[in-house]
Amino acid sequence: MGLHSRFRQPEHVGKNRCLACTVVNVGIAIAASAAIGLWVAGAGVAVLVGCLVVIYLRGYLVPGTPALTKRYLPDRVLRWFGKAPTQPSTSASFSPEELLIDAGVIGPCEHADDLCLQPDFRAAWRDRIETVRERDPGSRDLERAIDDSDDRLTFERVDSNVIALHDNATVGQWSSDAAIVADVAATDVVPSVVPSWQRLTPVERLQLLGSLRLFLETCPACDGAVELDEEVVDSCCRSYDVVRAACQGCDARVFEIEWT
Repeated sequence: MGLHSRFRQPEHVGKNRCLACTVVNVGIAIAASAAIGLWVAGAGVAVLVGCLVVIYLRGYLVPGTPALTKRYLPDRVLRWFGKAPTQPSTSASFSPEELLIDAGVIGPCEHADDLCLQPDFRAAWRDRIETVRERDPGSRDLERAIDDSDDRLTFERVDSNVIALHDNATVGQWSSDAAIVADVAATDVVPSVVPSWQRLTPVERLQLLGSLRLFLETCPACDGAVELDEEVVDSCCRSYDVVRAACQGCDARVFEIEWT
């Protein structure tokens, strides 16, 4: 095994690299090399190059940086660098759950003290899901279904997720093709039962669809049961609670949001 392989730490570089750690350590490297350069002419550049090589190979320069960054940097700062899911902001006057209840889309469950999809809507949505998934829709289909007439939404793929951005803020997230199928299918059913659909903004429509996905009982991809759970996700810089709904048969995530 070469020196490069022994020195490199895969858990802190590449796709696992913590940008907050990198920024902090590069700042330390620049400050240290500048100070050394004042005492020894020409040494500052050599020290800086050496420090950058160490950061490139190991992910950090100062031992314990990932733990220190997670502990001491404010959470709002870590969010700038992390890949954690973000909860879209919601207008104080807009409540997707209330809208779905008023439309009779969701209501009291038969055998539990909770809210569930109502039978008529559940059946109609399921029929559309079975039809839509044969087309294997993508983000373009979703964009058309949302009817973003002002072209203010931007859809991007980040790792295995598709996200929707509006004014540089994340307003929608789909962690699987199953989630996209569910939303595209829902846009064929929701407008006929939610009278205010046409008056909703594209962002509000996305929030409504995301809330609706939380009530899925059958997976849009593999027809397995959908179960809701909560888990703690650890990145290199922070830990956060995530509420997610996932298919038991294929582990497709149909809903995922950071719980704050």
